[in-house]
Order: sequence, then structure tokens, then C-alpha cells
Amino acid sequence: MSSTLQPWLAVVPVVMVLMNPASAPAQEAKLPPGNLSVLQIRVTEYTLLEPIDESLSNTELLEKILATTDRRQNQPSPTKPFALAGNVLRFTHVVGVESTIRVGRKINVIVGETRDPRGTIMRNAKTEEIGTLLKLVTTPTDSGAFVAQISYESSELGQSAPDSISPDVTELTFESSVVLETGKTSLLIASNDRNPKVITITVE
Repeated sequence: MSSTLQPWLAVVPVVMVLMNPASAPAQEAKLPPGNLSVLQIRVTEYTLLEPIDESLSNTELLEKILATTDRRQNQPSPTKPFALAGNVLRFTHVVGVESTIRVGRKINVIVGETRDPRGTIMRNAKTEEIGTLLKLVTTPTDSGAFVAQISYESSELGQSAPDSISPDVTELTFESSVVLETGKTSLLIASNDRNPKVITITVE
């Protein structure tokens, strides 16, 4: 007779996948007639090395992050480490057309195991995906800026030991509206949970 043991989980990373929506037929069908306005977008997810000071304004917080992070190397400043740049999404966006960017990897989740009469353990697994999903659409303004509607979902593994317990998966989900200007970086969201995070968007 076989016996059912306590479920546990294991993690197996696989190749990271990047989808460029500009090449999809559905995207091409939505292109507006006439001249197209194209933007080069960079979205960066920062993990802060200390809690967010709630007395700081969004502008002051953004300035502190950019001042203490090497934007070319995506590495912390050697003198005043404050933030680590994590996921960085760079893509070409057509104004008025929704861009969808997905970056992720798959993990194998062990949902249970059984032992046969000879003592052989059989593991039952399912595959789940973690990563980042970004949707962005922009509208031009008379001043030359752009109003962006953004939907962002991110999940990643925490610091738990996946060989013995369930992996700790942290998630960040939000929708935001922000005014974008060429050459400027804007703060999208600041999360002050167990792992403080900040998301920024730049029109390069």
C-alpha cells in the first residue's frame, strides 16, 4: 500500500522569454494612419537596501535613487549604496498603440509525493511561471508630453530554501497614469513592504 507524504516544492529555472508586441499581427492591425510617433522606453525595477523614508517626496526619492545607482551599469554607487536595479525592460513603443512586454521563467512546483512498497518516492509536479508583465499605451498632449496608462505585474522568488519548503514568492501589481517627457525619468510606484521596491519609467 502506498502512502501520501507532506507536499513540498522545488524550483527549476528555465530560459527567460521576451515578447516584442510590435511584431505581432494584432499590434500591426491597430497602427494609426499617417506618420507614427515612436518612443524608446525604459522601465526599471529597483530593490531598495533600506526602508523608504516616508518624509521624502516622490521627486526627492527619485533623485536619491538615481544619484546612488550607476544608470549605465545598473549597479549601486560605491560610495552611497541605496538601491539595486533589478529587471530592466527596454522597448520601442508606438504612441497610441498598446505595447505588451512579458519577461519570465518557469518553476516546477512539487505538489506531492508517494512512496511505493519498495520505498521508491514518486514526485508529482506542476509548472508555474514567474516574471514581469507590462502593458503600456500613450496619448500625446499639446505640450509635447505623453500621458501613459500603465499596468504592471511582477513576481519573483524570495530568499527561502526551495528544496525544503515552499518558495517565498513576492508579488507587485499596480495600474498607474503618468505624464512622460523625452529624456526624463518618472516614478511609477514605491512599495515599502518587506522588500522595498521602486518602479521608474524613462523616455530615452
